[in-house]
Amino acid sequence: MKKFGNSVLARVALSAAVTAAVLTVVAGPANAKSDEWGAIAYSPSTGETGWGRNYSTKQRAERAAIETCKKSDCKVALNFVNKCGAVAQARDGSWSIGRGSTKSAANAKAKAAATGRNPQIKESVCTD
Repeated sequence: MKKFGNSVLARVALSAAVTAAVLTVVAGPANAKSDEWGAIAYSPSTGETGWGRNYSTKQRAERAAIETCKKSDCKVALNFVNKCGAVAQARDGSWSIGRGSTKSAANAKAKAAATGRNPQIKESVCTD
């Protein structure tokens, strides 16, 4: 078996291997998906809700939720990334939130977190 030693071919092969390893670590997999943010806002006075989903930042998702709520007292109830969120309102007017990997899981968590009786889902949304 022939050894390469300090030959030009050995240095080129080593350089190519190191470059490939660095690019794999820095760039990550070619199909890596970026985070998608969502948010739900609500109006305490009217019960109106709004949401935003599939935004690149939490701030953009929250802004969209408030804008689609369309009431002056709307505020963000929750935000979530790469999952689902839900808000519920109980008979006494109290609100609760839930996050989950599916819409039904988020809904169940929002209802379970309620402090009032008979919570109803007011809004539920997922990122893609």
